[in-house]
Amino acid sequence: SGKKGLRAVEEIQRTVQQSKVVNSDETGARVDGQKAWEWVFCTLAAILHVIRPSRGSDVIESIMGDHRAEVWGSDCLPSQLKALAILWQICLAHQLRNLQAVVDLYPRSLWARAMQTLFRTAMHLGKRRETLTPQGYGRQVTILEQRLDRLLARRVSGVGANLLDRYRTHRAHLLLFLHRADVPSDNN
Repeated sequence: SGKKGLRAVEEIQRTVQQSKVVNSDETGARVDGQKAWEWVFCTLAAILHVIRPSRGSDVIESIMGDHRAEVWGSDCLPSQLKALAILWQICLAHQLRNLQAVVDLYPRSLWARAMQTLFRTAMHLGKRRETLTPQGYGRQVTILEQRLDRLLARRVSGVGANLLDRYRTHRAHLLLFLHRADVPSDNN
């Protein structure tokens, strides 16, 4: 019955609200011929899909209430970055696509290619965490963190400059997943 389905949705929402790590994304949808947004909130224990007419932070507030996640994983959409959270993980899959757009426009963009390589290497390292000794893993993380700092210190012009500014602004949120095994590198 409809009431049983609503109770199940409410239980899923409570599970999402109580999760330490929440990943979220949104995509355009049509409802009765009108523009809407399909939102997804993912945790290790539950996935909640909702469709709302808004892409704003009001949707996150309506789902999460007063719950403050330890980590919020998302792209860099301003409404996502307004989520109540202690820490953020910026989705590297989204960033790889953004960097590819720079490479497509400017095939000689060494900075964009180097950032792609760094993000891919970091994602691969995160998946190999359990196969390395803690010391070996820590060394690799330190090397990547230092490489990232060097890339962020470069001068970049054109379309890539916007991404460079974004990465400088969100530096602390790019490689969090390497320091917490419960945080993925993407918001999928």
